Amino acid sequence: MSALADRTATELAALTRAGEVSAVELAEHALAAIDALNPTLNAFMTVTREHALGRAAALDALRLAGGPIGPLHGVPIALKDNADTAGIPTTAGARIFRDRVPAADAVVAARLAAAGAVLVGKTHMHELAGGQGHPDWGDPHNPWDLTRACAGSSSGSACAVAARLVPAAIGTDTGGSIRLPAHACGIVGLKPTYGLVPRTGVVPLSWSLDHVGPMTRTVEDAALLLTALVGQDAGDPGSLHVPARDYRAGLELPVRGLVVGVPCPHPDVFVGREAAAAVEQALRTVESLGAHVVEIDLPSPLEAWPIAIAIMAADLAELVGDEIRERPGDFGPWIRPLIRLGQLLPATDLIRAQRLRERFRAVHARALRAVDIIATPTVSYPAWPLGAAQVEVDGDVIPYIPSVGTFTPPWNLTGMPAISIPCGFSAGGLPLGLQLAGRPLEDGVVLRLAHAYQQATDWHLRRPPVCA
Repeated sequence: MSALADRTATELAALTRAGEVSAVELAEHALAAIDALNPTLNAFMTVTREHALGRAAALDALRLAGGPIGPLHGVPIALKDNADTAGIPTTAGARIFRDRVPAADAVVAARLAAAGAVLVGKTHMHELAGGQGHPDWGDPHNPWDLTRACAGSSSGSACAVAARLVPAAIGTDTGGSIRLPAHACGIVGLKPTYGLVPRTGVVPLSWSLDHVGPMTRTVEDAALLLTALVGQDAGDPGSLHVPARDYRAGLELPVRGLVVGVPCPHPDVFVGREAAAAVEQALRTVESLGAHVVEIDLPSPLEAWPIAIAIMAADLAELVGDEIRERPGDFGPWIRPLIRLGQLLPATDLIRAQRLRERFRAVHARALRAVDIIATPTVSYPAWPLGAAQVEVDGDVIPYIPSVGTFTPPWNLTGMPAISIPCGFSAGGLPLGLQLAGRPLEDGVVLRLAHAYQQATDWHLRRPPVCA
Protein backbone atom coordinates (compact mmCIF):
# COMPACT_ATOMS: atom_id res chain seq x y z
CA MET A 1 0.00 0.00 0.00
CA SER A 2 1.06 3.59 -0.58
CA ALA A 3 2.74 5.47 2.28
CA LEU A 4 -0.27 7.79 2.22
CA ALA A 5 -2.42 4.98 3.59
CA ASP A 6 -0.73 5.16 6.99
CA ARG A 7 -1.00 8.94 7.25
CA THR A 8 -3.47 10.30 9.75
CA ALA A 9 -6.13 12.87 8.92
CA THR A 10 -4.07 15.48 10.78
CA GLU A 11 -0.99 14.67 8.70
CA LEU A 12 -2.88 14.61 5.39
CA ALA A 13 -4.47 17.99 6.09
CA ALA A 14 -1.03 19.45 6.79
CA LEU A 15 0.29 18.03 3.51
CA THR A 16 -2.54 19.52 1.45
CA ARG A 17 -2.26 22.90 3.16
CA ALA A 18 1.45 22.96 2.33
CA GLY A 19 0.78 21.94 -1.27
CA GLU A 20 2.88 18.77 -0.91
CA VAL A 21 -0.02 16.65 -2.10
CA SER A 22 -3.25 17.66 -3.81
CA ALA A 23 -6.78 16.90 -2.68
CA VAL A 24 -7.32 15.14 -6.01
CA GLU A 25 -4.33 12.87 -5.33
CA LEU A 26 -5.75 11.97 -1.91
CA ALA A 27 -9.20 11.28 -3.34
CA GLU A 28 -7.77 9.12 -6.11
CA HIS A 29 -5.66 7.21 -3.60
CA ALA A 30 -8.67 6.53 -1.36
CA LEU A 31 -10.85 5.50 -4.29
CA ALA A 32 -8.15 3.13 -5.58
CA ALA A 33 -7.89 1.53 -2.13
CA ILE A 34 -11.67 1.12 -2.02
CA ASP A 35 -11.66 -0.43 -5.50
CA ALA A 36 -8.96 -2.89 -4.42
CA LEU A 37 -10.29 -3.95 -1.00
CA ASN A 38 -14.00 -3.22 -0.78
CA PRO A 39 -15.00 -6.33 -2.79
CA THR A 40 -13.33 -8.33 -0.01
CA LEU A 41 -14.32 -6.20 2.98
CA ASN A 42 -17.82 -4.97 2.05
CA ALA A 43 -17.20 -1.76 4.02
CA PHE A 44 -18.93 0.68 1.66
CA MET A 45 -22.58 0.81 0.71
CA THR A 46 -22.05 3.60 -1.84
CA VAL A 47 -18.83 4.96 -3.34
CA THR A 48 -19.17 8.65 -4.27
CA ARG A 49 -16.47 8.72 -6.94
CA GLU A 50 -17.63 11.63 -9.10
CA HIS A 51 -18.63 13.69 -6.09
CA ALA A 52 -15.24 13.12 -4.44
CA LEU A 53 -13.15 13.98 -7.47
CA GLY A 54 -15.19 17.08 -8.24
CA ARG A 55 -15.03 18.27 -4.66
CA ALA A 56 -11.28 17.61 -4.46
CA ALA A 57 -10.62 19.54 -7.68
CA ALA A 58 -12.59 22.49 -6.31
CA LEU A 59 -10.55 22.43 -3.09
CA ASP A 60 -7.30 22.39 -5.05
CA ALA A 61 -8.45 25.36 -7.09
CA LEU A 62 -9.45 27.19 -3.91
CA ARG A 63 -6.00 26.69 -2.37
CA LEU A 64 -4.21 27.86 -5.51
CA ALA A 65 -6.41 30.96 -5.57
CA GLY A 66 -5.47 31.77 -1.98
CA GLY A 67 -8.93 30.99 -0.62
CA PRO A 68 -9.73 29.87 2.92
CA ILE A 69 -8.29 26.51 3.94
CA GLY A 70 -10.17 24.37 6.44
CA PRO A 71 -8.66 22.11 9.11
CA LEU A 72 -9.61 18.99 7.11
CA HIS A 73 -8.66 20.39 3.71
CA GLY A 74 -8.66 17.56 1.17
CA VAL A 75 -8.92 14.74 3.72
CA PRO A 76 -10.97 11.76 2.43
CA ILE A 77 -13.69 10.72 4.87
CA ALA A 78 -16.62 8.31 4.95
CA LEU A 79 -20.07 8.68 6.48
CA LYS A 80 -22.17 5.97 8.02
CA ASP A 81 -25.15 5.44 5.72
CA ASN A 82 -27.65 6.93 8.14
CA ALA A 83 -26.25 10.47 7.75
CA ASP A 84 -28.16 12.28 5.01
CA THR A 85 -26.24 13.38 1.92
CA ALA A 86 -27.88 15.61 -0.68
CA GLY A 87 -28.38 13.75 -3.94
CA ILE A 88 -26.64 10.63 -2.62
CA PRO A 89 -28.58 7.56 -1.39
CA THR A 90 -28.94 7.23 2.38
CA THR A 91 -30.45 3.86 3.27
CA ALA A 92 -29.77 3.47 7.02
CA GLY A 93 -29.03 -0.14 6.04
CA ALA A 94 -32.76 -0.81 5.61
CA ARG A 95 -34.71 -2.13 2.64
CA ILE A 96 -37.53 0.31 3.40
CA PHE A 97 -35.06 3.16 2.64
CA ARG A 98 -33.32 1.48 -0.31
CA ASP A 99 -34.37 4.21 -2.76
CA ARG A 100 -34.17 7.15 -0.36
CA VAL A 101 -32.16 10.10 -1.72
CA PRO A 102 -32.19 13.12 0.64
CA ALA A 103 -32.45 16.67 -0.61
CA ALA A 104 -30.12 18.11 2.04
CA ASP A 105 -27.00 17.14 3.97
CA ALA A 106 -27.04 16.13 7.62
CA VAL A 107 -25.42 18.76 9.83
CA VAL A 108 -22.40 16.50 10.40
CA ALA A 109 -21.92 16.06 6.65
CA ALA A 110 -22.21 19.81 6.06
CA ARG A 111 -19.78 20.66 8.87
CA LEU A 112 -17.16 18.21 7.66
CA ALA A 113 -17.49 19.63 4.14
CA ALA A 114 -17.12 23.16 5.53
CA ALA A 115 -13.91 22.02 7.24
CA GLY A 116 -12.58 20.84 3.85
CA ALA A 117 -13.20 17.10 4.04
CA VAL A 118 -13.89 15.08 0.88
CA LEU A 119 -16.65 12.47 1.06
CA VAL A 120 -15.59 9.29 -0.77
CA GLY A 121 -18.49 7.07 0.27
CA LYS A 122 -21.23 5.88 2.60
CA THR A 123 -20.41 2.93 4.82
CA HIS A 124 -22.30 -0.24 5.66
CA MET A 125 -24.21 -0.43 8.91
CA HIS A 126 -26.57 -2.67 10.80
CA GLU A 127 -30.18 -2.28 9.73
CA LEU A 128 -31.57 0.97 11.20
CA ALA A 129 -28.46 1.00 13.42
CA GLY A 130 -29.67 -1.99 15.41
CA GLY A 131 -28.80 -5.66 15.59
CA GLN A 132 -27.39 -7.03 12.36
CA GLY A 133 -26.87 -6.14 8.73
CA HIS A 134 -29.96 -6.52 6.55
CA PRO A 135 -29.76 -9.73 4.46
CA ASP A 136 -29.87 -7.60 1.28
CA TRP A 137 -26.39 -6.23 2.00
CA GLY A 138 -24.82 -8.48 4.60
CA ASP A 139 -22.05 -7.39 6.94
CA PRO A 140 -18.50 -6.10 6.49
CA HIS A 141 -15.60 -8.48 7.11
CA ASN A 142 -13.09 -7.65 9.81
CA PRO A 143 -9.75 -6.64 8.23
CA TRP A 144 -7.86 -8.48 10.99
CA ASP A 145 -9.63 -11.78 10.18
CA LEU A 146 -12.13 -11.95 7.33
CA THR A 147 -14.14 -14.62 9.11
CA ARG A 148 -14.81 -12.25 12.02
CA ALA A 149 -17.38 -9.51 12.53
CA CYS A 150 -16.65 -5.80 12.69
CA ALA A 151 -19.40 -5.43 15.33
CA GLY A 152 -22.07 -2.83 14.92
CA SER A 153 -23.81 -0.83 14.11
CA SER A 154 -21.08 1.40 12.64
CA SER A 155 -19.40 -1.66 11.16
CA GLY A 156 -18.48 -0.26 7.76
CA SER A 157 -16.97 2.91 9.17
CA ALA A 158 -14.72 0.95 11.54
CA CYS A 159 -13.73 -1.47 8.77
CA ALA A 160 -12.88 1.34 6.34
CA VAL A 161 -10.69 3.16 8.87
CA ALA A 162 -8.92 0.03 10.11
CA ALA A 163 -8.18 -1.13 6.55
CA ARG A 164 -6.71 2.29 5.64
CA LEU A 165 -9.38 2.99 3.01
CA VAL A 166 -9.97 6.35 4.70
CA PRO A 167 -8.23 7.98 7.68
CA ALA A 168 -11.51 8.94 9.34
CA ALA A 169 -15.21 8.20 9.30
CA ILE A 170 -18.39 9.07 11.14
CA GLY A 171 -20.42 6.61 13.19
CA THR A 172 -23.45 6.72 15.45
CA ASP A 173 -23.79 5.19 18.90
CA THR A 174 -27.04 4.22 20.67
CA GLY A 175 -25.76 1.46 22.95
CA GLY A 176 -22.14 1.17 21.88
CA SER A 177 -22.31 1.34 18.08
CA ILE A 178 -19.18 3.48 17.70
CA ARG A 179 -17.16 1.88 20.50
CA LEU A 180 -17.97 -1.78 19.77
CA PRO A 181 -16.72 -1.66 16.15
CA ALA A 182 -13.73 0.43 17.25
CA HIS A 183 -12.80 -2.37 19.67
CA ALA A 184 -13.35 -5.14 17.11
CA CYS A 185 -11.33 -3.38 14.41
CA GLY A 186 -8.56 -1.87 16.54
CA ILE A 187 -9.29 1.84 16.03
CA VAL A 188 -10.40 4.85 18.08
CA GLY A 189 -14.13 5.44 18.51
CA LEU A 190 -15.48 8.45 20.42
CA LYS A 191 -19.04 8.80 21.68
CA PRO A 192 -19.16 12.47 22.68
CA THR A 193 -21.32 14.00 25.40
CA TYR A 194 -25.01 13.71 24.46
CA GLY A 195 -26.01 16.76 22.42
CA LEU A 196 -22.47 17.96 21.75
CA VAL A 197 -22.71 16.91 18.08
CA PRO A 198 -26.10 17.63 16.44
CA ARG A 199 -28.01 14.71 14.94
CA THR A 200 -30.03 16.80 12.49
CA GLY A 201 -30.34 14.82 9.27
CA VAL A 202 -29.26 11.50 10.81
CA VAL A 203 -31.85 8.72 10.58
CA PRO A 204 -32.59 7.97 14.25
CA LEU A 205 -32.69 4.70 16.11
CA SER A 206 -33.49 6.28 19.48
CA TRP A 207 -33.67 10.06 19.73
CA SER A 208 -32.89 9.98 23.46
CA LEU A 209 -29.90 7.61 23.22
CA ASP A 210 -28.35 8.38 19.81
CA HIS A 211 -24.94 10.05 19.59
CA VAL A 212 -22.83 10.95 16.53
CA GLY A 213 -19.05 10.80 16.71
CA PRO A 214 -15.72 10.27 14.96
CA MET A 215 -13.97 6.98 14.19
CA THR A 216 -10.25 7.33 13.49
CA ARG A 217 -6.92 5.61 14.03
CA THR A 218 -5.58 8.21 16.46
CA VAL A 219 -7.03 10.19 19.34
CA GLU A 220 -5.59 13.35 17.79
CA ASP A 221 -7.70 12.76 14.67
CA ALA A 222 -10.79 12.14 16.80
CA ALA A 223 -10.18 15.51 18.48
CA LEU A 224 -9.69 17.14 15.07
CA LEU A 225 -13.05 15.86 13.79
CA LEU A 226 -14.86 16.62 17.03
CA THR A 227 -13.69 20.23 16.79
CA ALA A 228 -15.34 20.51 13.37
CA LEU A 229 -18.60 18.86 14.48
CA VAL A 230 -19.63 20.52 17.74
CA GLY A 231 -22.18 23.31 18.09
CA GLN A 232 -25.91 23.70 18.55
CA ASP A 233 -28.33 23.22 15.67
CA ALA A 234 -32.00 24.16 15.80
CA GLY A 235 -32.99 20.96 14.00
CA ASP A 236 -31.89 18.85 16.98
CA PRO A 237 -33.69 19.86 20.20
CA GLY A 238 -31.15 17.85 22.19
CA SER A 239 -28.12 19.68 20.82
CA LEU A 240 -26.19 21.85 23.24
CA HIS A 241 -25.07 25.46 22.98
CA VAL A 242 -21.38 25.25 23.76
CA PRO A 243 -18.52 27.60 22.96
CA ALA A 244 -16.35 26.66 19.99
CA ARG A 245 -13.05 25.09 21.03
CA ASP A 246 -10.15 23.19 19.55
CA TYR A 247 -10.14 19.79 21.22
CA ARG A 248 -6.57 19.20 20.06
CA ALA A 249 -5.32 22.12 22.15
CA GLY A 250 -5.49 20.24 25.45
CA LEU A 251 -4.19 16.88 24.28
CA GLU A 252 -0.62 17.48 25.41
CA LEU A 253 -1.54 18.71 28.88
CA PRO A 254 -0.18 16.42 31.61
CA VAL A 255 -2.34 13.61 32.95
CA ARG A 256 -0.42 13.47 36.23
CA GLY A 257 -2.89 13.69 39.08
CA LEU A 258 -5.93 12.48 37.15
CA VAL A 259 -7.87 9.86 39.10
CA VAL A 260 -9.05 6.84 37.15
CA GLY A 261 -11.79 4.72 38.69
CA VAL A 262 -12.04 1.01 37.96
CA PRO A 263 -15.41 -0.54 38.90
CA CYS A 264 -15.22 -3.42 41.37
CA PRO A 265 -15.99 -6.79 39.76
CA HIS A 266 -19.56 -8.09 39.76
CA PRO A 267 -20.25 -11.85 39.79
CA ASP A 268 -22.72 -11.48 36.91
CA VAL A 269 -20.19 -9.68 34.65
CA PHE A 270 -18.02 -11.94 32.48
CA VAL A 271 -14.65 -10.68 31.23
CA GLY A 272 -12.41 -12.93 29.17
CA ARG A 273 -8.86 -13.49 30.35
CA GLU A 274 -7.27 -11.77 27.36
CA ALA A 275 -9.43 -8.65 27.65
CA ALA A 276 -8.86 -8.50 31.40
CA ALA A 277 -5.08 -8.83 31.01
CA ALA A 278 -4.93 -6.17 28.28
CA VAL A 279 -6.91 -3.68 30.37
CA GLU A 280 -4.84 -4.42 33.47
CA GLN A 281 -1.65 -3.74 31.52
CA ALA A 282 -3.18 -0.56 30.08
CA LEU A 283 -3.98 0.68 33.58
CA ARG A 284 -0.38 0.06 34.65
CA THR A 285 0.70 2.22 31.72
CA VAL A 286 -1.78 4.92 32.77
CA GLU A 287 -0.28 4.81 36.29
CA SER A 288 3.21 5.15 34.84
CA LEU A 289 2.05 8.40 33.22
CA GLY A 290 1.20 9.82 36.63
CA ALA A 291 -2.52 9.08 36.93
CA HIS A 292 -3.92 7.41 40.06
CA VAL A 293 -5.97 4.23 39.60
CA VAL A 294 -8.52 3.40 42.31
CA GLU A 295 -11.38 0.93 42.70
CA ILE A 296 -14.92 2.32 42.83
CA ASP A 297 -18.37 0.90 43.45
CA LEU A 298 -20.88 1.06 40.61
CA PRO A 299 -23.98 -0.97 39.76
CA SER A 300 -23.45 -3.92 37.47
CA PRO A 301 -23.25 -2.55 33.92
CA LEU A 302 -25.68 -5.30 32.90
CA GLU A 303 -28.43 -3.32 34.65
CA ALA A 304 -28.22 -0.81 31.80
CA TRP A 305 -29.14 -3.32 29.08
CA PRO A 306 -32.89 -3.80 29.77
CA ILE A 307 -33.33 -0.07 30.38
CA ALA A 308 -31.66 0.81 27.09
CA ILE A 309 -33.54 -1.88 25.15
CA ALA A 310 -36.93 -0.66 26.42
CA ILE A 311 -36.20 2.95 25.46
CA MET A 312 -34.63 1.99 22.14
CA ALA A 313 -37.49 -0.32 21.15
CA ALA A 314 -40.13 2.30 21.91
CA ASP A 315 -38.30 5.00 19.97
CA LEU A 316 -37.75 2.68 17.00
CA ALA A 317 -41.40 1.57 16.96
CA GLU A 318 -42.46 5.20 16.81
CA LEU A 319 -40.16 5.73 13.81
CA VAL A 320 -41.12 2.73 11.64
CA GLY A 321 -44.29 1.31 13.23
CA ASP A 322 -46.41 2.08 10.17
CA GLU A 323 -43.87 0.56 7.78
CA ILE A 324 -43.65 -2.74 9.65
CA ARG A 325 -47.43 -3.08 9.61
CA GLU A 326 -47.53 -2.49 5.86
CA ARG A 327 -44.27 -4.24 4.82
CA PRO A 328 -43.18 -6.68 7.54
CA GLY A 329 -41.20 -8.81 5.07
CA ASP A 330 -38.90 -5.87 4.29
CA PHE A 331 -37.38 -5.98 7.77
CA GLY A 332 -34.52 -8.25 8.79
CA PRO A 333 -34.88 -11.04 11.36
CA TRP A 334 -33.17 -9.17 14.20
CA ILE A 335 -34.75 -5.72 13.92
CA ARG A 336 -38.32 -7.00 13.46
CA PRO A 337 -38.74 -8.33 17.02
CA LEU A 338 -37.19 -5.16 18.45
CA ILE A 339 -39.82 -3.06 16.69
CA ARG A 340 -42.57 -5.43 17.83
CA LEU A 341 -41.30 -5.13 21.39
CA GLY A 342 -41.58 -1.36 21.15
CA GLN A 343 -45.14 -1.63 19.85
CA LEU A 344 -46.21 -3.95 22.67
CA LEU A 345 -44.33 -2.27 25.52
CA PRO A 346 -46.78 -0.84 28.08
CA ALA A 347 -46.42 2.87 28.75
CA THR A 348 -45.91 2.08 32.43
CA ASP A 349 -42.82 0.00 31.60
CA LEU A 350 -41.38 2.83 29.52
CA ILE A 351 -41.96 5.29 32.36
CA ARG A 352 -40.28 2.85 34.75
CA ALA A 353 -37.31 2.54 32.36
CA GLN A 354 -36.93 6.33 32.25
CA ARG A 355 -36.99 6.53 36.05
CA LEU A 356 -34.37 3.79 36.31
CA ARG A 357 -32.31 5.66 33.75
CA GLU A 358 -32.31 8.77 35.94
CA ARG A 359 -31.19 6.73 38.94
CA PHE A 360 -28.45 5.18 36.83
CA ARG A 361 -27.31 8.63 35.72
CA ALA A 362 -27.26 9.91 39.30
CA VAL A 363 -25.15 6.99 40.54
CA HIS A 364 -22.55 7.51 37.81
CA ALA A 365 -22.52 11.27 38.37
CA ARG A 366 -21.75 10.67 42.07
CA ALA A 367 -18.92 8.29 41.14
CA LEU A 368 -17.44 10.89 38.81
CA ARG A 369 -17.31 13.44 41.62
CA ALA A 370 -14.62 11.27 43.22
CA VAL A 371 -12.73 10.31 40.04
CA ASP A 372 -12.00 12.01 36.72
CA ILE A 373 -12.31 8.97 34.45
CA ILE A 374 -13.90 5.53 34.66
CA ALA A 375 -12.05 2.72 32.86
CA THR A 376 -13.39 -0.65 31.72
CA PRO A 377 -12.85 -3.08 28.86
CA THR A 378 -14.81 -2.00 25.79
CA VAL A 379 -15.89 -5.60 25.17
CA SER A 380 -15.15 -8.73 27.21
CA TYR A 381 -13.61 -10.62 24.28
CA PRO A 382 -12.13 -10.01 20.80
CA ALA A 383 -14.08 -9.99 17.53
CA TRP A 384 -16.40 -12.96 17.16
CA PRO A 385 -17.27 -15.07 14.08
CA LEU A 386 -19.59 -13.41 11.58
CA GLY A 387 -23.22 -14.16 12.33
CA ALA A 388 -22.48 -15.92 15.62
CA ALA A 389 -25.29 -16.08 18.18
CA GLN A 390 -22.88 -17.47 20.77
CA VAL A 391 -19.22 -16.81 21.48
CA GLU A 392 -16.68 -19.24 22.93
CA VAL A 393 -14.32 -17.52 25.36
CA ASP A 394 -11.87 -19.29 27.70
CA GLY A 395 -13.68 -22.58 27.10
CA ASP A 396 -17.11 -21.16 28.00
CA VAL A 397 -19.92 -20.56 25.51
CA ILE A 398 -21.77 -17.32 26.20
CA PRO A 399 -24.58 -15.56 24.28
CA TYR A 400 -23.46 -12.77 21.96
CA ILE A 401 -26.42 -10.70 23.15
CA PRO A 402 -26.22 -9.12 25.72
CA SER A 403 -22.57 -9.96 26.52
CA VAL A 404 -21.20 -7.85 23.65
CA GLY A 405 -22.88 -4.77 25.13
CA THR A 406 -21.92 -5.25 28.75
CA PHE A 407 -19.80 -2.11 29.20
CA THR A 408 -21.03 0.39 26.59
CA PRO A 409 -24.78 1.09 27.21
CA PRO A 410 -24.28 2.81 30.61
CA TRP A 411 -22.72 5.79 28.87
CA ASN A 412 -25.63 6.15 26.45
CA LEU A 413 -28.05 6.18 29.37
CA THR A 414 -25.99 8.80 31.20
CA GLY A 415 -25.07 10.80 28.09
CA MET A 416 -21.48 11.03 29.32
CA PRO A 417 -18.51 10.95 26.90
CA ALA A 418 -16.78 7.61 26.32
CA ILE A 419 -13.99 6.48 24.01
CA SER A 420 -12.60 3.12 22.95
CA ILE A 421 -8.90 2.91 22.14
CA PRO A 422 -6.76 -0.10 21.20
CA CYS A 423 -4.97 -1.61 24.20
CA GLY A 424 -3.65 -4.95 22.99
CA PHE A 425 -4.25 -8.05 20.89
CA SER A 426 -5.51 -11.55 21.54
CA ALA A 427 -3.34 -14.61 20.97
CA GLY A 428 -5.15 -14.95 17.65
CA GLY A 429 -4.09 -11.46 16.53
CA LEU A 430 -7.42 -9.71 17.15
CA PRO A 431 -7.61 -6.21 18.67
CA LEU A 432 -8.78 -5.46 22.21
CA GLY A 433 -10.14 -2.16 23.44
CA LEU A 434 -9.97 0.02 26.56
CA GLN A 435 -13.00 2.21 27.30
CA LEU A 436 -12.52 5.53 29.11
CA ALA A 437 -15.54 7.60 30.18
CA GLY A 438 -15.85 10.96 31.89
CA ARG A 439 -18.11 13.74 33.10
CA PRO A 440 -20.57 15.51 30.77
CA LEU A 441 -18.82 18.07 28.55
CA GLU A 442 -15.41 16.91 29.78
CA ASP A 443 -14.72 15.23 26.45
CA GLY A 444 -11.38 17.04 26.45
CA VAL A 445 -10.28 15.25 29.63
CA VAL A 446 -11.27 11.86 28.16
CA LEU A 447 -9.36 12.66 24.98
CA ARG A 448 -6.32 13.86 26.94
CA LEU A 449 -5.91 10.63 28.88
CA ALA A 450 -6.64 8.51 25.78
CA HIS A 451 -4.04 10.48 23.81
CA ALA A 452 -1.41 10.15 26.54
CA TYR A 453 -1.96 6.40 26.65
CA GLN A 454 -1.81 6.14 22.88
CA GLN A 455 1.44 8.10 22.73
CA ALA A 456 2.95 5.68 25.23
CA THR A 457 1.95 2.56 23.26
CA ASP A 458 2.03 1.36 19.67
CA TRP A 459 -1.15 -0.71 19.38
CA HIS A 460 -2.71 1.85 17.02
CA LEU A 461 0.25 1.64 14.63
CA ARG A 462 -0.24 -2.03 13.80
CA ARG A 463 -1.71 -2.81 10.39
CA PRO A 464 -4.27 -5.54 9.72
CA PRO A 465 -3.25 -8.38 7.39
CA VAL A 466 -5.56 -7.19 4.64
CA CYS A 467 -3.39 -4.08 4.26
CA ALA A 468 -0.46 -6.23 3.16
